[in-house]
Amino acid sequence: MLARLQPAELAATLSDPLPQLTDRSHRDLAALSDDLAEIQLRGHATDNEEAAPNVVCLAVAVDTPEGDPRCAISTTLFKDRLTPELRERLVADLTAVASYLAK
Repeated sequence: MLARLQPAELAATLSDPLPQLTDRSHRDLAALSDDLAEIQLRGHATDNEEAAPNVVCLAVAVDTPEGDPRCAISTTLFKDRLTPELRERLVADLTAVASYLAK
């Protein structure tokens, strides 16, 4: 949902330095902003060991009928279980559920 914020809104919400939960956590707003731009293009967010070692999460925003983010749904699993095929299926399933919930 952060990916939908304007830069000024993001800066008002978070400040440098960002908390370092793992060595893969974003270090500053610039790095986070780069990732958020990629999330906008992909249509889903990925936490690749940024919150906890060996844990990955995939998330999709659930929009209101007007297209504004209402909430998000996600799934979490151990990194070694996430294959490219499983990632693709999970993102497709999350996207389908988000579309259903948006109605």
